[in-house]
Amino acid sequence: MFGCFYFAIDTIPKNWYNEFMQNEIYIRTATTADAEKIRALYAPYVQKTAISFEYVTPSMEEFANRIEHILPDHPWLVAESGNEIAGYAYAEKLYTRPAYARAAETSVYVKEDCRRGGVGRKLYESMENILKRQFVTNLYACIAYRETEDGTLTRASVDFHRAMGYRFAGKFERCGFKFGQWYDVVWMEKIIGEHDGAHFVPFSSLRNKRNTRY
Repeated sequence: MFGCFYFAIDTIPKNWYNEFMQNEIYIRTATTADAEKIRALYAPYVQKTAISFEYVTPSMEEFANRIEHILPDHPWLVAESGNEIAGYAYAEKLYTRPAYARAAETSVYVKEDCRRGGVGRKLYESMENILKRQFVTNLYACIAYRETEDGTLTRASVDFHRAMGYRFAGKFERCGFKFGQWYDVVWMEKIIGEHDGAHFVPFSSLRNKRNTRY
């Protein structure tokens, strides 16, 4: 279990410097009460980028529903400083059929002015620690990709996942259309557990899951 952590001063975005000097950063389990702030953090990804293939930002109610849907089986974590959410990450079923129970798809989103500050890494490290306790073995990230970067998409997500130990597992050619152009999707994979006969443990079975700081 992770405790609180601090960013190195030279990596903190300037407009967050004073707040970080006054508030510790915690990783904790999300609740439906976080839906509004999570929605605000996610909206620029929908409106400005192809990182998300959604066209319209989901409502606050939809985010609350998503959190409620995911938490019984998998973790949804937020990085919090004071009353602000700097990022969030979650895992979900790779597919619904039971044979896939020990494989999970992972996602992470960081507030625009907090990127490259270590928030995403801490979220993923905390989430992997939980998923190992659930006997999850395989992690997958589905990432929008273009050979040529532009204003809607860079290789930052691919580079981040590679740095976190993921490797390329496959590519879907020109399968997503947004902003009047086509995007590829790459799948990246990370193995975090032994492929033995253990059974998947739902997140709801882990002790003190809600509001626990990792």
